[in-house]
Amino acid sequence: MGFEKDEQGRVGVPGFRSVLDEAEPFEIGALSGVQATPFYRGYIRDESLLRGDESRVYRTTEVHIVAKTPAGRWVGIECDSGTPDNSVHCESVVPRVARSLRFVK
Repeated sequence: MGFEKDEQGRVGVPGFRSVLDEAEPFEIGALSGVQATPFYRGYIRDESLLRGDESRVYRTTEVHIVAKTPAGRWVGIECDSGTPDNSVHCESVVPRVARSLRFVK
């Protein structure tokens, strides 16, 4: 899921320019664990894809979650917010996905 530990012992996911986005507690329904939301910067290489005076640079955010189930199994959830033309609202999607999971013993 991309989680790493840095020299100071902090756990998180590296994002833009390898800056560590520190993990925070995550709990929804029966799942509990940690989440990190690093951001990245993207560059559009093909200028013909740009409209008007649109910037070649865009920013995207990812949500990385590692959580434990009641049965002691680990689950990973990742959501990429996408590009400006094809975006996903991870703050809405991730809780829905987490609550929809069913665990069979």
